[in-house]
Amino acid sequence: MKNYFLSLLLFLFFIDCKTFLVKNPLAKENDRVFRICFWNVKNLSLAGLKRENKGNYILKFSTSCDSIVYIEIRSAGIDMAKAFEEAFQEKGENYFCLESEPKSLKISRRKEKYLACIKEEWSENFSKLEYEDEEKEFSRSPSLFFFYYQGKKFLLVAFHSTPGDKKELKNFQKVVDFAYKNYSDYKIFFGGDFNTGSNYQKAEFLATLPYLIYLEQLIKEPTTFANQRHDLIFTDKANAILCKGKVWRLDEIFQEVEGRKNLEKISDHFPISADCKI
Repeated sequence: MKNYFLSLLLFLFFIDCKTFLVKNPLAKENDRVFRICFWNVKNLSLAGLKRENKGNYILKFSTSCDSIVYIEIRSAGIDMAKAFEEAFQEKGENYFCLESEPKSLKISRRKEKYLACIKEEWSENFSKLEYEDEEKEFSRSPSLFFFYYQGKKFLLVAFHSTPGDKKELKNFQKVVDFAYKNYSDYKIFFGGDFNTGSNYQKAEFLATLPYLIYLEQLIKEPTTFANQRHDLIFTDKANAILCKGKVWRLDEIFQEVEGRKNLEKISDHFPISADCKI
């Protein structure tokens, strides 16, 4: 009888311990993985960044990324890069951030920015460049963000296309050509909200775009609750072999938030990432 109770106590002890060993759903596979993220954060302003039901969750996910590019940052007249750095510090994390020039759709006065953040230990050579859209082929022309990681050069190209605009998607090939012509010694990743879901573009048209044919698409699943594949990360095949793409469904990583309506207050797009063993 004594042995029985001893065994029962040991069993309960191990069961109780397991409750403390639940894996963080945002955890990387191991420390050798470098995570590159992109996320359309749905009209994020300074006020939104400070809100518990929006900015708090954006930062919570972002701290799982080694580098992250945000799409659709508002507050054009505010230094949102500094605001993000301060918000990260309040969470006990150190990131260095850069933002693009404000950009807007031709039919709207509202301006938005691309904003990229990287963990401080990799920020020494962090810089940005605006793509020179001399022929005004894009409403929100791409921005390029450069950094070094363990002696290797990286380039992240951020883009937010105009919904339904085929010309912009065709013209993005010029951005791809520009990047590889001038920065062929970099590991280049193109990402953002390309609005390539079926509600805006047909699969037959997308199949004609060279960069979606010859480069490797890392995101295979829908990136919105509406089951649309708007958000992409693609790179050349040599990089793709070392990387694994993932869509982070908000209802899975923020299970404490009840209902689609509340989750879409965070964003109507899911964050996407490439975990690279480089």
